[in-house]
Amino acid sequence: MKRSMKILLVVFTLLLVITNLTYGEVLTSESILNEEESTYGTRFSSINLIQCAMNVGTGKVGVEAVLDASTGDNTKITAYLQKYDNGIWRTVKTMTKTASGQICILDEDVYTTTNYEFRVKLYAYVYNGSELLEKATMYEY
Repeated sequence: MKRSMKILLVVFTLLLVITNLTYGEVLTSESILNEEESTYGTRFSSINLIQCAMNVGTGKVGVEAVLDASTGDNTKITAYLQKYDNGIWRTVKTMTKTASGQICILDEDVYTTTNYEFRVKLYAYVYNGSELLEKATMYEY
């Protein structure tokens, strides 16, 4: 990866830390994913990092996501903010961000009633032209 891309990734990661958000699970090409007490290895071929954070405040929910690809020329993040209502996860808002290049950042506030349990269902896509190289899914609670 180019040096400038690495520096850009470090700056954006530091920005997320400085904003003092509660971080979701970070998935990297070498990470271990723990989901409801089961552990399995995660390996990506075209993705270096997927990171998602959700901040529930008074009257709004902030959603931030970062995708860093190792290959490809286009990236895309689709995030579904969902609320748990009567035993079902219902989508409140769908957010999509696309980028030319290997880094894609989504940052959006959703104004909603906050007396629900929320989660973000996140899809990350890496393309080379119109060819899909890799797709990954993660959840942030």
